[in-house]
Amino acid sequence: MFKRYIKPIVLRAITVAAAGALTLVWNPANAQWYAGASLGQSKMKDASSQLVGTSFEDTDTAFKVYGGYQFHRNVGVEFGYINFGTFKGSGSIGGTALSDNWKANGINVSAVGTWPLTNEFSLLGKLGLTRWSVDDKFSTTLTGPGSAKENGINLSYGIGAQYAFAKQWAGRAEYEVFTKVGKENTTGKSDIDVLSIGVVYKF
Repeated sequence: MFKRYIKPIVLRAITVAAAGALTLVWNPANAQWYAGASLGQSKMKDASSQLVGTSFEDTDTAFKVYGGYQFHRNVGVEFGYINFGTFKGSGSIGGTALSDNWKANGINVSAVGTWPLTNEFSLLGKLGLTRWSVDDKFSTTLTGPGSAKENGINLSYGIGAQYAFAKQWAGRAEYEVFTKVGKENTTGKSDIDVLSIGVVYKF
């Protein structure tokens, strides 16, 4: 249900970003580099159908580090690394023990649209691409251990809010969706949702 409201907001973010880019008269005084780090929770949406097992741990701790360039008050670009954590499957079927450990991370680039509501508080919208990597290690007592590794590039998007609590420091909260991480025929494939909070330092 929540995702139904995110996509229109993200599309609005990109529309504003595009409009800002078209009308932008670049002013060095408005340009700013920044860096940040965030910690939160990730959720593998399709763990029950993509992992080996009968019970599943479909959430884990996620963290990311990122940097960006705000070249206009409404428009910026951001690069980052995210570790989604490890998602697990376990259980047994007919006396055959099952286990699965599915790890993923990614490198991301996104366009960022910013709407300042006050001097301190802003809303964010993001749309980008993530180059993900998945390392899947699985085992059954019938077939023994196995593994698969895959990587690829897919869409990511998100919304967030940022509050500047000092001249160069801000707190940030975000909800992001990383789509189609993994390959269905080898590692398994799923969207991954990430809810995070972090801090940003403006240079």
